[in-house]
Amino acid sequence: PADSGEQIRADVGPYVENVKISYWAFRPDLSSSKPNPNEPPTKFSSLVTFFLKPGGGDDVADVIKQINEAAKKSNWDGKPAYWYSLANGGLGNQLLLAMPRTNWADFAPPEKTMGKMLTEVYGKAGIDALGKKFDDALRSSRSEILRYLPDLSYIADSK
Repeated sequence: PADSGEQIRADVGPYVENVKISYWAFRPDLSSSKPNPNEPPTKFSSLVTFFLKPGGGDDVADVIKQINEAAKKSNWDGKPAYWYSLANGGLGNQLLLAMPRTNWADFAPPEKTMGKMLTEVYGKAGIDALGKKFDDALRSSRSEILRYLPDLSYIADSK
């Protein structure tokens, strides 16, 4: 409704230190699958935000694409991974890795870890090179778990 901003400021504002709004662009070129807008969010999401050095985006994107290629070659059973790049509203160059999780057990790693899968495909020297390329472009990272609360959430109609 037109007056919702006023109501939010009155009802929520006194309890919030600050509000930050950012806009993220989905990266199908980096993601292992695509979220279905017709399904509600999973109960949990594991998020990792990567803060990149200036100019580091292309190198990190290249590493992610090589990891995805290795996963396809080896038929790896990793979980869905959605990548987003910061479009506006944050500090510098950022990528976000979002991994949906249906319950706490869904956080368990696959039987074959990503490291083992990458070693099988690229060998130790290959994954060391990928790791160095990624690390050289990375300034820092942050990890968090979000819990979806449907009674406190609003999802716009995707139609």
